[in-house]
Amino acid sequence: MSLRRSPQDNQMNQSPLPAPKHLLQRLCAMVRGNRLVLENFLSLGLINVLNSSFHLIIYPILIHRVGAEAYGAYVYAFSVITYFVTLVTYGLDMIGTRYLARYDKEGDLAGKSDITSQILSSRLYLLLLSFILFLPIVLWVGPLADYRALLWASFLSVVACVIMPNWYFIGIQRTRIYLYIQIATKVLLAVAIILWVLTPEHMTRYVLLASASNILSAGIAFGYILWREKLSLRLISLRKSLALLREATPLFLSYLVMTVKSAGLNLVIGSLFGMTSLTGYDFSMKIVSVVMYITKQLNVALFPSVSTSYTTERIHRILRGELLMGIACMGALMLAAKPIIWIMGNGPIEDLILPVFLLMTALIPIWLISGFFIELVLTANGRNREVFINQLLSLAVIALVP
Repeated sequence: MSLRRSPQDNQMNQSPLPAPKHLLQRLCAMVRGNRLVLENFLSLGLINVLNSSFHLIIYPILIHRVGAEAYGAYVYAFSVITYFVTLVTYGLDMIGTRYLARYDKEGDLAGKSDITSQILSSRLYLLLLSFILFLPIVLWVGPLADYRALLWASFLSVVACVIMPNWYFIGIQRTRIYLYIQIATKVLLAVAIILWVLTPEHMTRYVLLASASNILSAGIAFGYILWREKLSLRLISLRKSLALLREATPLFLSYLVMTVKSAGLNLVIGSLFGMTSLTGYDFSMKIVSVVMYITKQLNVALFPSVSTSYTTERIHRILRGELLMGIACMGALMLAAKPIIWIMGNGPIEDLILPVFLLMTALIPIWLISGFFIELVLTANGRNREVFINQLLSLAVIALVP
């Protein structure tokens, strides 16, 4: 008598799929299901790495050619301009991205044209206001008299903010083209710096080249958007622009608080301890910012998707992943702190840089989780007022520290 195996026996005798293979299949499925989010995350991360690491790449060249004192003066002057950049951008990027993600999903070209027109018009009005405020500051504030040329050259970057369409590329989830534009303009800027920035007297020339690069990048990106999207743009009335600005005001106030904390600290360090000390602090901040921007852009890449399909389970998964990412980045930077300082040529001032570097590295997980709640929980649900209150409380805590 022959024994025939039942289908159940066959299934029981089959060896289970190895755990690593299960994990690999799940990972591949997750990547395929989130290909667009992953692509935008990588593109945005590379853009921010490019912008941050570019300054690190040219840092040794600038320090060698212009000196720490002149470089610190540039950081000091641009810290003033950062307030005007914050005013012109006004938190409209996040508002525009949220509306645009919905219009793009619905295929609403009229809606995309309208929100783009509103943002451009609002920023034109804010640019005019910025110039009115900037003029008396640069002409009549005595402590800034030595930095007038740097201030004027840096203010050109504010003009680029009006037409910079990074928010549009994020909203339609097509950031790869914007990455290519950034790479091309940064390469041109690097060549120009190597050829034309040679002495401390050329610091203003460097700032002019950097501002021109920003304007060129914004112009090319905006031109591409107009060509590809076939938008119909118009100048929006001041009244309608004010309505959009009112919606964005809580975000603007939140960003303003962050600007006061960051740019304000630069101004305090430069005024009290000199431009060389400011250069050392700025170097530490740039190193940490490279990692911080990479991780932070995960929130930006996820924002269009989360804002249109928000679930608590998904938010919990993202939170766990970002916390682990922040801890891993913190540990890696702490282990590599001294080699980074020496490789970048700042060994002689290691005692000045190392404590600040380690402190800012330890804050990476906190910054990342804070950004997660602000961007993917509060802003994604339109809770802009709570975002401002959060930033205001953090500023109050800093002010209470003796």
